[in-house]
Amino acid sequence: MLKYAAAIPFLIGVPTAIVGYKRRQDALSDPVFQRAMQQVRNDQRIIDFCGDDVKPGWLIQRKTSSNDNWVKYDLNVKGLSGKLKTTIIGDYLTHAELLILEQERQEYFKQKEALQAIAAKSNTVKGATDGAEEKQKKAAEDYIPVDFDAYSIPDRETAEGQRAELEPLPEKEKIWRISSLTTFVDADTKILLLPLPESKRPVKIQDTKYAFNTYGDLLARHEELKKVMKSKEEKNVRFEDKTSEEISQDIRKKRRIQMQKLNQIRTWQFLGMAGLAFFYLFVYRRFFAKKSVMNSAIYHQTINFLKQNQQVQGTLGQHIQVMNCNGKISPLKSNVDFDLLVFGSQQKGKFCVQTEYDKKTQQWTIHGIELFTRGDKIQII
Repeated sequence: MLKYAAAIPFLIGVPTAIVGYKRRQDALSDPVFQRAMQQVRNDQRIIDFCGDDVKPGWLIQRKTSSNDNWVKYDLNVKGLSGKLKTTIIGDYLTHAELLILEQERQEYFKQKEALQAIAAKSNTVKGATDGAEEKQKKAAEDYIPVDFDAYSIPDRETAEGQRAELEPLPEKEKIWRISSLTTFVDADTKILLLPLPESKRPVKIQDTKYAFNTYGDLLARHEELKKVMKSKEEKNVRFEDKTSEEISQDIRKKRRIQMQKLNQIRTWQFLGMAGLAFFYLFVYRRFFAKKSVMNSAIYHQTINFLKQNQQVQGTLGQHIQVMNCNGKISPLKSNVDFDLLVFGSQQKGKFCVQTEYDKKTQQWTIHGIELFTRGDKIQII
C-alpha cells in the first residue's frame, strides 16, 4: 500500500510540471512578453533594485479571454540581488481599425490647419476669430490622440511564420501593444514602466502616425525596436552613478538576501525532517508498519492448538518446541500466513499456517495448517 501512496506525488507532480513548463514556454515565446522583458531589462530602476541578469521567474500566470482583445501576465522578475512582482497587460487592434484611427488623425489635422487659416484671415474681425477658436477647441476636445508607435508588436503567428515582405496586411491582422507594464516594490510602492509620460517621450502622442501597409513594414519595425533595446541593454551598467559606500550597501544587501534564502532552505529542511519523524513515530508505526507474528494472539492460539492435536503428537512426539516463526501481520490486511519451525521428541517439522482476522468480532480464525516433515506432508486442517 505504501508503494502506491509514494507514487501519488509522482503521478500528480510530473503532469503538473509538464503543464507548467509548457505554459512557461508559451509565455516566453509571446512577442508581447518578450518586448515587455526587454523594457524591464532596460530600466535602470529595475537594475538598481534587482541587480544584473534580470530574468522572469519560474511561475508565469497568463490570463486572457477569447472574447476580448487583451492578455495579462503576472510574474516575478529577479536578478542577482532581488526580485519584483510584475504585471504585463497587452492588447491589440486590427489593421483595419488602426487605418480608421489614422484617417481620423489626418482629418483632425486638416481641419485644424483649415481653422487656423480661417482664424488668421479673420483676425481683424473679432466675432469671426472667436467663432473659429470655438470650433477649433471643440474639434480638439472631440479628438482623442492614439499612440500609434506603441502598436508595433506582431501577432505570434505572424512573428513565427514565414511572411512575404511585400504581402499586404489583411484587415483582420492583429497588431499588439503593451498598454501597461508595472512592477511592485511593496503594497504601497510601484514603478510604472509603460506607458511613458508625455515628458519622457521622444515623439508626442498626437504626432505619431500609423504607416504599416505590408508585413515587411511591421516586421522591420519590430526587429528595429528589438535591436535598439538590445543595444541599450548591453550599455546598462549597475552602480554607474553610485558611490563606493552605496555599492558596499548593495553588496551587503545581496549577502543578506542570500543568507535569508539559505535560512529559509534550512527551515524547510528542518520542518520536513520533523514531519517525517512525526509521521514515522505516530502514523506509520501504528497504522502501516508490519508486526511480527511471534508472541501475538494468533501465535499463541496456534501453538496451543498444535500441542493438543493428536495427529501432531503422533508425528512429532509428545513434546514440541518452537525454534523459529516467519511471518508478518499487516494492519491493512486481514489474512496472515506464517511458518513455524518446531522440534519434537521424535523429529522436527515445519508448519505452514493460514489465518484470518475478523475485525467485527475481533477474533482470529485458522483456515489451514500443513505439516512438512523430512519425507511427508500432512494436512492438519
